[in-house]
Amino acid sequence: MIYTFKVDAKGLNLASFIKEALGDKFSAKSIKKAIEKGACRVNKRVLNYANHKLNQGDVVEISIVAATKLDIEIVLDDENFCIINKPSGLVTEEKSLKPFFSYPIFLVHRLDKETTGLLILAKNGKIKKEFEALFKNRSLTKKYLAVCDGLIKTDHGIIDVPLEETKSLHHSVFVKVNPHAKDMSQTLWKRLCMGKNTTFMEFEIVTGKTHQIRVHASYMGHAILGDPVYLKKPVSPFIPTSLCLHAYYISFIHPLTHSKIEAYAQLPSDFKEALKSLIPHAKLPRY
Repeated sequence: MIYTFKVDAKGLNLASFIKEALGDKFSAKSIKKAIEKGACRVNKRVLNYANHKLNQGDVVEISIVAATKLDIEIVLDDENFCIINKPSGLVTEEKSLKPFFSYPIFLVHRLDKETTGLLILAKNGKIKKEFEALFKNRSLTKKYLAVCDGLIKTDHGIIDVPLEETKSLHHSVFVKVNPHAKDMSQTLWKRLCMGKNTTFMEFEIVTGKTHQIRVHASYMGHAILGDPVYLKKPVSPFIPTSLCLHAYYISFIHPLTHSKIEAYAQLPSDFKEALKSLIPHAKLPRY
């Protein structure tokens, strides 16, 4: 649900103002998390740091829902590895993932904290090395679904601009386009359909840089809806509760049996809600 408030005095802290305005409906912790996830706008501009000082007359909007317990869906369970559907808010680190499993797991690739979808976890050191080789050789196909801000008029394309990590005042990780960076950073994209002021997109990454799809979408001028870092002045008035980016499909040749593996991850409920509200005629691709 989206709540809207008008500020009647300057100098107020954003998180404190929202907590007072909402009363006991939500905890201070959940409000801070919603702000950091990009679910808050001040005067139509996304603000994702809780201690922002407000001015009299500011209009504050926040999309927030009650916190739920994180859960993991196992999409494919192999003797040597598993593929999970990672929920939003779960950090892709072994120490964060291990409590969900009764057996050892080894990380072979990552998803951003707020990105949902398919994540491969190795069950032993040998298969971990096999998957690392697959990723290094770019022998996997990984496709993502996203809702982008604004209307993209072209059917498909490729973004081939190098990226580099840089320091940022408010973010632990910030990535920007740097034409002089040495490493290639390549993303294929396809428009699936458009709504009134958003576009349903499919992205396929050739490389696998930090925040790659998010930065490349922003570089196109159509950052992903709900992105707290790279979307600042959205065209769409809809405020999702989390990032509308989902690792939907993955395929590769099994490192040991050499059979083809394909996996799909169902969209999370908040992504479905955003898609239903913004582009109700949208249909998911199949391969």
